[in-house]
Amino acid sequence: MLLKKVLSKLKIELTNWPQPILIKPEIESFSSMINDVVIIGSGPAGLSLAKALVNLNLKVIVIDKLPQEKIEFPQYDGREIALTIASQQIMSQLGQWQLIPDKNIHLIQSARVLDGNSPYFLKFIPQNAHNDRLGYIISNHNIRKAAFTAVQDNNSIDFLFGREVTNINFNNDSATVYINDGSTLSARLVVAADSRFSKLRQLSGISCNMLDFGRTCIVCRVAVTKPHDHIATEWFQYNQTLALLPLGPNELSVVITIKTDQRHKILSLSPDYFSAYLAQQVEDRFGNIQLVSELYSYPLVATYASQFYTKRFALVGDAAIGMHPVTAQGFNLGLLSINALAEEVSKAIASNQDIGSTRILEVYHRHHHRTSYPIYTATNHLVRLYTDTHFYAKIVRKALLRLGNHVKPARRLIVNRLTQSITATRLT
Repeated sequence: MLLKKVLSKLKIELTNWPQPILIKPEIESFSSMINDVVIIGSGPAGLSLAKALVNLNLKVIVIDKLPQEKIEFPQYDGREIALTIASQQIMSQLGQWQLIPDKNIHLIQSARVLDGNSPYFLKFIPQNAHNDRLGYIISNHNIRKAAFTAVQDNNSIDFLFGREVTNINFNNDSATVYINDGSTLSARLVVAADSRFSKLRQLSGISCNMLDFGRTCIVCRVAVTKPHDHIATEWFQYNQTLALLPLGPNELSVVITIKTDQRHKILSLSPDYFSAYLAQQVEDRFGNIQLVSELYSYPLVATYASQFYTKRFALVGDAAIGMHPVTAQGFNLGLLSINALAEEVSKAIASNQDIGSTRILEVYHRHHHRTSYPIYTATNHLVRLYTDTHFYAKIVRKALLRLGNHVKPARRLIVNRLTQSITATRLT
């Protein structure tokens, strides 16, 4: 009897001991080897790069702190993304474009830029007689969904959702990332695609130029009664900037850029008062206006990394460059960064070189910097000029619009940048 009591008590004590933390078998197997590529961030940039790299027969691991359902079923967030012809080609090569229903792809056939209360505007139309569009508009959540659907069943990609990278270490043969569940992963190349405020960029020691514009973007959708004719409008008013992007036959995406300390004046409006306010701002150009979505707001901070790589580590997408939305080049530059990095990795594989070598990553950096820096700099100068309300700035603003209409080479250069196409062999 005494022995039975002792054994019973011992059993209870053992049951109350802390249970051991078990590392999942798949993580354990990843930890015991040097993988090809680890990508941190499963937004459109990270998933697009994953697809580009598995097309090169590489094994890829994607890590994201969000749970899978947030990535697989993204919610509408108010953001509509303007895409160039080049971006459409890249997304098609990656198998993403085909996954977006036609009804969710909207054409931009021309664009116009207005200044202040002047009826005069700078107009952009396609320069190629065989092309009837400047680009496309697709909702951010539809792009995210297509990017994930294109890779979710690929056997060469492993996903670790609900995990966060806490540190990173570099050596000659590989880079090691440390995860908040206590596990580690090593790879020949680690890539950060974790937003313009990238934690991995900071951990890697890469500095970043940040430009806080002191302004907030308020975005929404509205229904209108007059046709928009697939024209995108950028209106630089004297107290705010207003962008109107064509969606369905009688629907617009609205982007209001306003000083951050004044954002509450718009965000606090009821749907009816907001609709009336917007109708007044656009001078009834679109007939009756009705708000059909929530109002979403985003702070405007531009970022540009001092370099896009370090030892066995690269930056892509917003982690490399976070653009002001006024020139609609943010995600387009992100896709170009993926295209450029995948091209250099492809060359390395073809010549039997190390895909994570400094030489390969340096070439990627030079290529993407050469493409992106003029756009980034010009955008920031444009924003400064067209948000300056001083007398002489207003004169220069109006003069530049007229100059743009009358100097055909300048307008052609801008339109070619908006509608650029690429050689469709890089990512296949």
